[in-house]
Amino acid sequence: MVRRHPGRNDWNGNDPITRVEMRYEREILHECGCETVEETLDRQDALWGYSTQQWLRHTVPQAQESNRSRWPTSVWWAVVQGASFGKPQTAPAQRQKAHAFHEERILAAIFGYLESWAAYTAGKRVDPSLDLSTVLHALADKGDEHYLRKGSDFYVEALKRRKRIGYPA
Repeated sequence: MVRRHPGRNDWNGNDPITRVEMRYEREILHECGCETVEETLDRQDALWGYSTQQWLRHTVPQAQESNRSRWPTSVWWAVVQGASFGKPQTAPAQRQKAHAFHEERILAAIFGYLESWAAYTAGKRVDPSLDLSTVLHALADKGDEHYLRKGSDFYVEALKRRKRIGYPA
């Protein structure tokens, strides 16, 4: 028989209680699209999803697995992740700053490689008409050869990459 305690939400007075609390400063709220109090309250489930699924984890250590990112989520943490503020099945919030930072780094790398490739393949003299579109057209021709040798194509490889970084295909 379970003893009920009025005013204690059926807590038996003995079992341990764990409080999980997340605090969000203005910057992260802005990055997650929360500009007003109403938007923040409306996105509580998305913020909780971000906090408990992407930012913070509680796992079960696995002796045979040295890579902690592969350790399974603990049963206790799965309960924490399942907490709902009224909008179940809400996708976790995404921080736009992080995406913008990665995009900027990716673009810097791409343009750096394109500039290096153009300099390398230009020969003794660089044609004054050289521009980004010229380099990209030449690169597209090389890409066809590359994917043919690889037995794949750009679309298939892009889908694989999306899956690897956590996006749906």
